[in-house]
Amino acid sequence: MTTRIEHDAIRVLAGQLRRRGLEVAEAGCGADGAADAAAVKSLIDGATSVVSVMHANNETGVLQPCAEVFAAARAAGALAHCDAVQSLGKLKLDAKALGADLVAVSGHKVNAPKGVGALYVRRGVRLSPLVTGHQEKNRRGGTENVASIVGFGLACELAARELSSAHAHALALRGKIEAGVLRLPGVRLNGAGAARLPNTSHFSFDGLDGHHLVVALDLEGVCVSSGPACSSGASTPSHVLTAMGVPPEVATGSLRVSTGWGSTDADADRLLKILPAIVQKLRAAAKVAA
Repeated sequence: MTTRIEHDAIRVLAGQLRRRGLEVAEAGCGADGAADAAAVKSLIDGATSVVSVMHANNETGVLQPCAEVFAAARAAGALAHCDAVQSLGKLKLDAKALGADLVAVSGHKVNAPKGVGALYVRRGVRLSPLVTGHQEKNRRGGTENVASIVGFGLACELAARELSSAHAHALALRGKIEAGVLRLPGVRLNGAGAARLPNTSHFSFDGLDGHHLVVALDLEGVCVSSGPACSSGASTPSHVLTAMGVPPEVATGSLRVSTGWGSTDADADRLLKILPAIVQKLRAAAKVAA
């Protein structure tokens, strides 16, 4: 059991399980991008083996009702898995408070080396390895990448130490960016009103192609995306926005703005200074092309 707004790491696996003959149930979400906890719980029964729900959506930043869902999963005897990759370093993560059996995180979200991650496994949970071997207490075979693991550990220590100040800084930048962008005509904030990550804003621009907007900003030295980085270049509307009920013609004009530890007020000011002219120019070009 999972939701329709999960990262492709879960969505693709769900498809593979279906092709192998397993039943996979997917719950939808509301217009604000949060999964409907009641709908999710209604899909859980005694036959459910695993419930996988992300902690925060990687596109909109909207937080999901994990604790409530996982309580129902555990009560039904199912394993509770949480993809917390997007939340690491941005919010306090407590696996016990979440009620999760398994919590996955990734190093690149806290500026650790790319390609290293970690899986929290609740004591008493037994897993069958996909890659066999004696490493990592028989959970995953293969010689460990010690340098990256150590780097990940240090990055997590630094992120935990600076979590409070980083959270406040990200919230301030997010508020500034959103206030400025929403002054432009024909712009909506996806996930508005829902609890979200402090550093993520997801906009839709009427009459624009998100990829054209990304390229135009990139030429000005501003790095943003039109969706998840792992799906850059995709021409179809985001599955997350589709699940939220965003019309395809609006979803294709989307822009995700994320701030990091090195983002500054000057960066936000520069984005807000150059964006209006870019939007105006692209809309004018789209009208001519039509």
